[in-house]
Amino acid sequence: MKLWAMAVLLWLTAGCATTRVVNLDTGRGRPIAYTPVETKPVRIDEDAFRDAVTQLVLELKLDVAIREDGRRSLLASAGGIVAGAQGRHVLRLSDDFPLDPMERRSMALSFALDTVWEGVADAVEDLMNPAALRTLVTAMIGTAMVMLVAPEPVSKLVAVVLTASLIAYLGTGPVWNMGQAFLRLMDESRDARDEAALKEAGHRFGRVLGDNGARVLVIVAMTALGGRNAMAAQGPRMPGFPQAALRAEVEGGFQLSRALAGEVQSISVSSAGVLNVTLAPTAVAAVAMGPGGGGIQGDPEGDVHHICTDKNEVSEQSGGPWTPLFEPFFEQAGMSLNDSANLVRINGHRGPHPAEYHREVRIRINQAMLSCRGVAQCRAALVDILTAIAKDLTTAGTRLRKLVTRNPDA
Repeated sequence: MKLWAMAVLLWLTAGCATTRVVNLDTGRGRPIAYTPVETKPVRIDEDAFRDAVTQLVLELKLDVAIREDGRRSLLASAGGIVAGAQGRHVLRLSDDFPLDPMERRSMALSFALDTVWEGVADAVEDLMNPAALRTLVTAMIGTAMVMLVAPEPVSKLVAVVLTASLIAYLGTGPVWNMGQAFLRLMDESRDARDEAALKEAGHRFGRVLGDNGARVLVIVAMTALGGRNAMAAQGPRMPGFPQAALRAEVEGGFQLSRALAGEVQSISVSSAGVLNVTLAPTAVAAVAMGPGGGGIQGDPEGDVHHICTDKNEVSEQSGGPWTPLFEPFFEQAGMSLNDSANLVRINGHRGPHPAEYHREVRIRINQAMLSCRGVAQCRAALVDILTAIAKDLTTAGTRLRKLVTRNPDA
């Protein structure tokens, strides 16, 4: 039985009874299992897509992408129809059809981008050869998708970043469906006997992606083309990143910005509703940040600490009252002081805390939120800085940890 058919049977058998669950291994005690919050996929419209593609191409430092290579010409010629959209470019590596399986897969995968590639070609044609860029993007997507559908968890940095970004933008279920559709594309491209069969396989995969899924896939792949440093620097400038960052936290318990920096060690989607994430030892889990959550980041044992205090409303002790100074930040982000993002478990926690602690927290939050606009953007900024502070609070030897434990050796 073909791989994709087996996957569909498994999905049909388990799909109706599957409950969404995230297994988050923080490296601190047993993995955390929790039900994620359901949110809608982040949408990238055509204008934002073209702007992002143009900016990414301007920042690419790939000489090979700028020059024509006569030995491996990547020229347009299809004119195929994908759900009513005209395809302009097709990967053509030779005049003879019999390509090896990897080349056939790449050719089919290139067809899958037909619905959105016109926007890419129009955006970059004055900057570089669109066909050369297409083969780079297709190769990056192909590598990541092969790793995504492999039995073992994805652990290569670029593939982890691509998978984490797709989950953040689209969700676990759509990424699972994407993987199963790719298995079918692999089978069909392997068995194809002519270009028409490859085109049909690619367009079928493209319909599973949809225009939004294809745009997300292209943007994420282009971000990854520049390597690890480029991913960390360019990732937060991707369109829709603030919303995707929030979705990463409620969908997968990880920070998207930290995933881009390499703090997610491995990731896998083992079924339509099960996501497995392993964080680097230095990473802090961003578990259950949204409504309906309940997980608390931090040490495996100890008291639960409010990063921004909710108990200093009137007292002038320790330079207070501090609570009224923190509340406006949370109101701006549509959050409350009792949200999970503001909670961290600390072994050896001792209160009340000195003015130095509250003052530093307030300064850091104020700086992080100075330029945010709108609830979604401010929420992303607040959650990000709270998680960074939580990381300091749970890291031995930091100034903040010593202040909240009142232990110079903490």
